[in-house]
Amino acid sequence: MLYQMENQHGGDVYGGGITLDFSANTNPLGTPPGVLDAVCRALPQLHRYSDPYCRRLVQAIATHEQVPASYVLCGNGAADLIYAYCAEKFFGIAAITGGAIGNFIDRISTGLVIDMICIPWFSTFNVADLFITFGALILVVYILTKDKELLADKPKEQKKPHDADA
Repeated sequence: MLYQMENQHGGDVYGGGITLDFSANTNPLGTPPGVLDAVCRALPQLHRYSDPYCRRLVQAIATHEQVPASYVLCGNGAADLIYAYCAEKFFGIAAITGGAIGNFIDRISTGLVIDMICIPWFSTFNVADLFITFGALILVVYILTKDKELLADKPKEQKKPHDADA
């Protein structure tokens, strides 16, 4: 925690002055009894890491919401979920974009792209080129293995606008 901040993340329940803090997952009414019971039941397993894929939780949510389990994403807070989503969907695009920006910065600042990695039996290249190449490979593998709708013979089904949107 950073000291001398007016509004610290998670609040300062010991120093007082903060009634509601929306930056942390806290309950102003205290811990619900059901959660306390679940914690007590889980104490014998405290020495183990939790399931990183939250299999039971994902299945329970999917069953309750009546959706396929592949529609449910669980993680350790918003940052973990955002990272997992971006890593799954956009890492290839981010790598290509980052490599292109790196080459662009070279071109703007020096007037040319500086290639510094030389393999005798291959072309000379730089780190930005590596990002572009591996990003493209990751994107192709993703499309071939995960994005079945993109490869489908039939066109994507268009969503119909709601009456309120018309």
